[in-house]
Amino acid sequence: MRVCCNIFILFFSLCSSQFAFSQDHNSLDSLKNRLQSVEDISVRCQTLYDLAFKIGNPDSAIYFSNQIVANAKNQNNNFWLQKGYYALGNSLSEKGDYDESIEALFVSTRLCEKNFDTIGKAKCYLTIGGVYTLAKNYKNALVYFDLAIKTGENKLDYQTLAAIYLNSGSLFLMQKKYRNAIEYYHNAYSIYHINHDIKGMAYCLNNIGRIEYELGNKELAFEKIKVALNLLLEIDDKYGFTVLVLHLAKFEYDSKYYQDAKTHAKKGYDLAIKYGFLPQQRDASTILLSIYEETNEYKKAFKYQKIYHDLNDSLINLESVQKMADLRTEFEVSQKQAEIDLLIKEKKIQKTIGISLATILLLFAGLVFVLLRNSKRNKELLELLTDQKEELLIQHDKLAELNETKSRFFSIISHDLRGPIGLLNGTTMLIRDYLESKDYKQLEDVTSNMEFTVKKVQFLLDNLLEWALSQQNQFQYQPEMLELNELIHDVMSVFEDMALSKAINLKYICKFDQFYIIADRNSLMTIIRNLLSNAIKFTNRKGHVSLTLIKQKDSAVIMVDDDGVGIPQKKLENLFKIEQKKSTWGTDREKGLGIGLNLVYEFVQLNKGTIDVESQVGKGTRFTIKLPSEIIQADSTPHTMKDSSYI
Repeated sequence: MRVCCNIFILFFSLCSSQFAFSQDHNSLDSLKNRLQSVEDISVRCQTLYDLAFKIGNPDSAIYFSNQIVANAKNQNNNFWLQKGYYALGNSLSEKGDYDESIEALFVSTRLCEKNFDTIGKAKCYLTIGGVYTLAKNYKNALVYFDLAIKTGENKLDYQTLAAIYLNSGSLFLMQKKYRNAIEYYHNAYSIYHINHDIKGMAYCLNNIGRIEYELGNKELAFEKIKVALNLLLEIDDKYGFTVLVLHLAKFEYDSKYYQDAKTHAKKGYDLAIKYGFLPQQRDASTILLSIYEETNEYKKAFKYQKIYHDLNDSLINLESVQKMADLRTEFEVSQKQAEIDLLIKEKKIQKTIGISLATILLLFAGLVFVLLRNSKRNKELLELLTDQKEELLIQHDKLAELNETKSRFFSIISHDLRGPIGLLNGTTMLIRDYLESKDYKQLEDVTSNMEFTVKKVQFLLDNLLEWALSQQNQFQYQPEMLELNELIHDVMSVFEDMALSKAINLKYICKFDQFYIIADRNSLMTIIRNLLSNAIKFTNRKGHVSLTLIKQKDSAVIMVDDDGVGIPQKKLENLFKIEQKKSTWGTDREKGLGIGLNLVYEFVQLNKGTIDVESQVGKGTRFTIKLPSEIIQADSTPHTMKDSSYI
């Protein structure tokens, strides 16, 4: 069995001071609270900068970085504009958007030149080299590492300068240019040695040992790594020692020194358990599993195989919890920013209304004066005033409608999302308790429930975003050729677990192998997703929900049927309008936003179609969507009836 233990090639990030092996949640909460209360632009930008580097979620980091850029532009602050683009470049590289990352870093570089920030410029070059490394453009990476050295050699701190040599050495190592790599690693080692940085010296020796191993000098390689381990013991670096001892065990296993590999792997495993290094526990168990398989000790191999799978599942669950915490932080910060923006907008509106009222009063006084002086124009002026009054009344009604929509939006956020988010918070506490008590069976049940809750929250957020975009006329309508069978299968697969949880029979019926139309993919998927969600939500356990696709003359007809609770006649009259108290509990107490059917109606119109509803209380409901003839392609292939059962 091949060992899947990560080789420890040391790459230093320029922002290493901003990261740690585990995130400090208390620190994140403190930064979030500070952001909600601070008004000073510099303190606010510094808080956003810290969040961008500590949040651990690329999308959230990009959001905070863009906030820095926006605040700096508003205040014409070039210092924070430079830092904002630097943070944005780092965040985009973490997400894998390398071209956009480099573009942002070049903007930061130009701002460094304007600000006469030589050190900042050198760090930008170093980070650009790192992005080119991730993009596997090693030639450009080396060019920018060299620029970083030339720009800041006499001004950079020793850690950053050593990091440049290490990164360059690692590039040569990946290209198997071992002699060049050793030269750069020795340069880095000299810098650490001069500054008495034992940890840096140890990591350099480890990388040099890796090169000697690749060159076939196994004994020399083992000697270098063992010296590195002794250095780490001197400074009591438990984490580094654990990683490197497993690194040594991996090489010994590959060299078939099974007894030595077993000794070092067991030592690394014991240290990882003692100090709670879960990834290293997993890596050690993988090495021990491979060793015991090679030495035919299958009972022990089975033991470590089980440990490996348990640890791997635990790490995946921890990553999911962390992502949810990051999303919660981003949501709360963006909500606070939205409140600030709303207050600013309301002040502007109040000022505009005041000026408008004063202007109207002046106009009215002028009109009265003219009426008194000119009786001939009296009738015309009276008609003009009447028209203006009617226009103001129309505008008043529109403003009232917009205000009601805004109230509905905030009501949705404050009530309908609070429950799932609160449930996730409680679930994270349960996960922590079960991890501490090692009750993995309960942990499995909790994580299953958590996955279902996350899907619900994601569905709610998707609907909120699409509804908000449609209200602001920002939804991108992009019609394209679509194969409906494939699209419908993709959407229905999302609802398999939801239907299974209620023992609902979910079916898709179509008599065509292929059915092509021209429509907007995102809006059409939203239509089908919301109709299926409502059907399952309002269908009793062991009920039936089906989606049928047929061709009727020159129209595509999509029908969603259920045998659920049905819709009362009074609700059918205003079914597609957003109302303050329209949201209804499902048959299993599922809670909705009350905007799903409004989205369906708007997106059907966007695709130039029609929607009809037939329903009887206690018997069920049918939604029928027709897409017009001009968007139907004639090359759909008739076939025998296809009945796809999902449950």
